[in-house]
Amino acid sequence: MIRKKEKKGSHIGIILSFTIFVSFVFFFYVMMQPVIKYETKQNQIELLRGRIIEEASGELKSFSVTIPGSGGSSCVKLISFINQAGIEEGIRAGNSEGALDFYLESSDVYVRIYGDNFIKIYESVEFEGNGDEMSGCAELVNGPSGYVIGFTRIEERVFETKIIKLIDEYFENYEEVKERLGIPRGNEFALGFVYSNGTEIGFSYSEGEFVFTGNSNIIPPKVSSVFADESSIEYISSDASKKISKIKIIIW
Repeated sequence: MIRKKEKKGSHIGIILSFTIFVSFVFFFYVMMQPVIKYETKQNQIELLRGRIIEEASGELKSFSVTIPGSGGSSCVKLISFINQAGIEEGIRAGNSEGALDFYLESSDVYVRIYGDNFIKIYESVEFEGNGDEMSGCAELVNGPSGYVIGFTRIEERVFETKIIKLIDEYFENYEEVKERLGIPRGNEFALGFVYSNGTEIGFSYSEGEFVFTGNSNIIPPKVSSVFADESSIEYISSDASKKISKIKIIIW
């Protein structure tokens, strides 16, 4: 007579193994929660940084201009330059050292060149104003004996004016900016900007304390779940100079 094997022991073993497996998974999940949360917030910050840069960027067009016929004058009048270059937005002037004084009158551009025969005229919708009036400038027409428009470059750059506008919008209409930047539901965020001279606007976070300028009902909590990031960025200032600043992003 063949006796059937007792199955009770094997059932208990399966149940015990399953219990141990579930316990291990639960323990692993609990232990990994801080890491998962950290990585999720870090990903959100990286995505937000990219969206902020995109929001604060715009088209910058630069025209290289050679001035062989200045006659040693420190100021030139580039006759009909706006029409010759096809410029439709605001302008600024500069050279390898930085910004130059300029004045826009109709289609003519006055520039103080300080003996430099090579300058750049910058065009952007972010530039406003016509500069200060000038007189006694050498009058030059487009051509070999006057001024020559050379290489034209178009690039996407971060503008100081657009960063300021975004932070102003943050304080004035937080929910709209939050939605536009794709902040996940249930999360909040704050922005800050540091000028090249160290002046800060918006939010700042240091040693567990928040500091902000402007009017805002959004006050980040003093808890460990706050994630802050500070990144260096090159931006175009209001006079078309290239400067280095910092963007601060806070998510909780």
